[in-house]
Amino acid sequence: MIGAGVVGLSVAEELLSHGLTVTVFDRQRAGREASWAGAGILPPGSRYSSHPAIEELAALSDPLNERLSQRLREFTGLDDGFWRCGALYFAGDDRQHRELAAMYDRWRGRGIAVNVIDQADLADLAPYASDELERFAAEGRAHYVPSESQARNPRRLRALTALCQAWGGRVIEHSEVVEIAESPEQVTLRLADGDRFVAGRVVIANGAWASRFLPQRDGIDWVRPVRGQMLLLSRPESIEPLGMNLHVGPHYLAPRTDGRVLAGATVEEAAFDKSTTAAGCGRLLHFVNQTGLGGLRLEQAWAGLRPATADELPLIGPASERTYVAAGHFRAGLQFASATAMLIREQMLGQPPTMDVSPFRIDR
Repeated sequence: MIGAGVVGLSVAEELLSHGLTVTVFDRQRAGREASWAGAGILPPGSRYSSHPAIEELAALSDPLNERLSQRLREFTGLDDGFWRCGALYFAGDDRQHRELAAMYDRWRGRGIAVNVIDQADLADLAPYASDELERFAAEGRAHYVPSESQARNPRRLRALTALCQAWGGRVIEHSEVVEIAESPEQVTLRLADGDRFVAGRVVIANGAWASRFLPQRDGIDWVRPVRGQMLLLSRPESIEPLGMNLHVGPHYLAPRTDGRVLAGATVEEAAFDKSTTAAGCGRLLHFVNQTGLGGLRLEQAWAGLRPATADELPLIGPASERTYVAAGHFRAGLQFASATAMLIREQMLGQPPTMDVSPFRIDR
């Protein structure tokens, strides 16, 4: 396994639990890239794509995420902070209103509750709400989704690492794979220090860096990095706790049970630059202030590199006879990791497929 982020560790744990021997390599500490940087939001459906295959992947993912949290707690004693917190969604303009209306229709078609809220409802659910959010509610642009969840990314990553090791897997940190050589009998990984590692199969799950091991498509890398800047804020006692996630257009607030709040996220084409910028943080602070929570205190800012594909579909499946890929999940790596692991396991072991994976194949 190349990559010890949430996707790589989830695939490793899935394969280990079905009797395979797995070694995971990561060029730094496990789970320190996009998996660590995210807010941990787990929507009940597809949030960023209307593709039917992504909707089906989301339908698989929702129950799997809750079951994974329970399994991690049972086998490792570690709590990943899974929480059915619910969420408020606001449309800030006509385009967002149309896009969210289409998303609500898809979600309701799967039995997901999406409730229109008025100003009185908003006062109960978000007493801190600004005049602008109240206006959105008065105009029918505010909705409540009670089944949205979240998990604490670092906690889930620590628990997944512990579970992989409990199953007998090896997680080797600070060990970068620089080359894959495949023969009919085996794959050989060459490491940056010159060592070689021989395996029967390899899974490429190193996120934004996956294209290093994949052929280009029409001269374009399959997976590219997209920077997302985030803020960590603390809540003074004068501000009531946020009881749920909050979304306005592309931005969100995700409350934590320790009283802190995550605000995100920018979407920037910045190659592999993980810098935080005045412009990016400024946009996020402006959004926080618009919600009525300008009194939150800024503690920290950081950025992560999300792995995106040109057609906005992840890569899940074989790239060749002995090489598999699980990458390109963009903003939904945490959400889709468990379902991705299940689909990789089914393809690798020749088991009946849970869903049609052809939209995710590298030869699509």
